[in-house]
Amino acid sequence: MSQFQHPEQGPGGAEPWTEPPSEPNAYYGRPPTSKAAVVGLVSSLAACVPVLSPLLGLIFGIVGIRNTRAGRMSGRGLAIAAVIVAVAGAGLQGVVGIGAYFSYRVFLDSKELAEAAVAPLKSSVIRVEELGPKAYALGSARFRQRVSQEQFNDWLKEVLGKHGQLQSFVLGQPPIEKSDTAGVVSAHFVGRFVNGTTAIDFKIALTGDRPEFDDIRVEGDSPIPEDAGSP
Repeated sequence: MSQFQHPEQGPGGAEPWTEPPSEPNAYYGRPPTSKAAVVGLVSSLAACVPVLSPLLGLIFGIVGIRNTRAGRMSGRGLAIAAVIVAVAGAGLQGVVGIGAYFSYRVFLDSKELAEAAVAPLKSSVIRVEELGPKAYALGSARFRQRVSQEQFNDWLKEVLGKHGQLQSFVLGQPPIEKSDTAGVVSAHFVGRFVNGTTAIDFKIALTGDRPEFDDIRVEGDSPIPEDAGSP
């Protein structure tokens, strides 16, 4: 005679098969972490590759959010953090990039202005009357109020008489720095004249449509008279 079998037991007394629980953590344990979420967060935090790092972080972050819907995978917080960090990083890189661009433009514009202003010094004394007005026109209104065209030409002749013709014109150190006056920067260059090398310094106003020089000095000598005062 066969042994009595409990109705809830399977063959041989084993537990009957039942449907796995619907909650993933209840039977299978913690779901795997979304790799996209991890890669997205790492990419967002990596600022070594401008533009590309935040872009990858944003893409993988969005993929990670999709993968972690309905508890299919864990790491949703990482994915959300990746998107937030990517957007913030892209914004910061944008601000830094714009600042770097304008700084570079200031540098180029200042260098171009300085080269044009010292053009008469690359010629001779007899051409100062011809080239001087072009350089004088590059001065700001403040400069022209304090120095006349005649005074500027006389200063150019004095520089040529003392140092000789300007042979080359290169950046000094530091090339550009802030000035005490708002909207004005100090630009430093080194000029190699026939009679030696000396510093050429500018005060450059950046408040108008184009840069203009407020002052120019060769070895500390300026065309602005000491008794000119402020405009």
